[in-house]
Amino acid sequence: MVPGASVLGKPARRKTFVAFEGGGAKGFVHLASLREIERRAEFELAGFAGTSAGALVAALAAVGYRSTELFHASKLEQTATGERREITSILDILKVEKATDLFGSDWRLMRLLRNPGALKWVFLPVLAIYVALFSVLFFGWIWLATGPTVEGLVQVRAAYWGAFIGVMVITSLVALALLSFLKGFRGLASLERLKAGLDEAMAIKLGYDRTHRVPFGDLRDHGKTLKVVAANLSTGEMRLFSTDSPGCKDIFVADAVAASVAVPLVFKPQRVARSARALGPRAQSEEAQQLYCDGGIVSNLPAWVFEEETVNDARATVIASHISDIAPGAFIGAGFSLLRRIGATAAFGSKSLNMRGVRGLVTLEINSRFGLLDFDYDKRVEAFLEDYYAAWRAAHLQLNSFLAEEGFLDNVFNRISERFETSGDFSEPMQLRASLVREIGVTSDHATPYQLSYCRGFKSHADRYISIRHGGSMVEAGLQLGKPKFLDLTAEDDQIEFYRIDDDHLIRDRTPDCRKWSLVVPLDVPASRDFAKTVAVAFDGAVPLGVKKDILVQDIEAHVGKCWRPED
Repeated sequence: MVPGASVLGKPARRKTFVAFEGGGAKGFVHLASLREIERRAEFELAGFAGTSAGALVAALAAVGYRSTELFHASKLEQTATGERREITSILDILKVEKATDLFGSDWRLMRLLRNPGALKWVFLPVLAIYVALFSVLFFGWIWLATGPTVEGLVQVRAAYWGAFIGVMVITSLVALALLSFLKGFRGLASLERLKAGLDEAMAIKLGYDRTHRVPFGDLRDHGKTLKVVAANLSTGEMRLFSTDSPGCKDIFVADAVAASVAVPLVFKPQRVARSARALGPRAQSEEAQQLYCDGGIVSNLPAWVFEEETVNDARATVIASHISDIAPGAFIGAGFSLLRRIGATAAFGSKSLNMRGVRGLVTLEINSRFGLLDFDYDKRVEAFLEDYYAAWRAAHLQLNSFLAEEGFLDNVFNRISERFETSGDFSEPMQLRASLVREIGVTSDHATPYQLSYCRGFKSHADRYISIRHGGSMVEAGLQLGKPKFLDLTAEDDQIEFYRIDDDHLIRDRTPDCRKWSLVVPLDVPASRDFAKTVAVAFDGAVPLGVKKDILVQDIEAHVGKCWRPED
């Protein structure tokens, strides 16, 4: 079922930046997130970032491809065998029938890595035969060397020696060949066809000749913003390729994306090239020697790359499309299962660090049952469509929640402001401030700090950007109390309690001295909602509430209760 319309009307559009997480073959569900974002009139798409498969989606979106151009569920056809397969405009442009064609003949090798445990049924019998043959020859040689001398034994012994030496020579040659292969091994598959296809697709969208290679400078000239993360193996550092960086203007986008996609051992490490005019021969030669691989090693969900874009725009939004890879629960495994789990944890386990402290952040939690290397979507069309629609519904609900929460605060702020203005109790404007308080997840067993996720009335106040640590804050006091927490900062006892609770000097130094009262109202968030982390709404004002403070506080609490309507 196609999700419905936005729960809100048509608020002012805000600049929106989207970061796509790496996830291999799971990355197709990012198209569902992108589709839901595109449908929203509230978002003005201003830039994209990504890692690995997310970098591929980000690059295509940045040059102007819409989600429905990359995939549309109605574009299915019946093949001669009666099976259905997806037809996407982007695959038509690339002149391939299915996604695995982008890897060419290397796809056959890549399939082996999807279930490496099965390889033991190939190697174990070979190893058993070798051990058995070696044992027979070795112990037979001992018997011949120490056994009694009989007629004809000299000839038998000589023949046995010949067989033994022959086996040892062959074994040594095989071992040397294997060591030589492993010494030069860098990856199973090449990404040349993927790079060529991406270059062609971007050139067509930007109006260039199909053979034109697109550098980051071309995107910047067209007003596009793209940021791609890769790991530089030569320097041991993270590399951020960006349209904002003058040093990247001549780097080919397809090379940067391939560098970010290059999962170790699966794909060969990549070299990043510049256009011929960019550097002198010596500099080009030095840079061409550097090797890059999967950006997921260093930052799998690069939401942080838009910090500069959001610092001066209070309404700017960063949407992080996050693929939930591992279901919680005990893990018991060994061997290849353990290696797969380690790889998945390395890729998806640090997402909270990549998003922590990002202003205006919205996280879309989506999922897919496909494995990291399950690129043969045409073999599992039904599962593909189910995952796509499930991700679309999840993105729809989460964006609804985000927009509804902002609408809730706007409604409460306007009602309370009007109440103060019309009450006749104040000779000067209240300078009311209100903000939503959201959890900043780090780990499941770590005390969760908070941040002000959406603010009204803060103007240029610096405390809108600070993090509120767990414990020792008005927010935590209200949450522990389980009901609204109010302090009148004009009363000495309340002032002492406020500074005892809010003992963080950084918070106090950045909070305006004119605050005369503070109120935190906890919000009732359904336990079933695993994506909404908004836990409270905080208020303060620059004018004392006076003798009617109890009535006014009750009015604020009533407005919050009346307007807050969380939906599962």
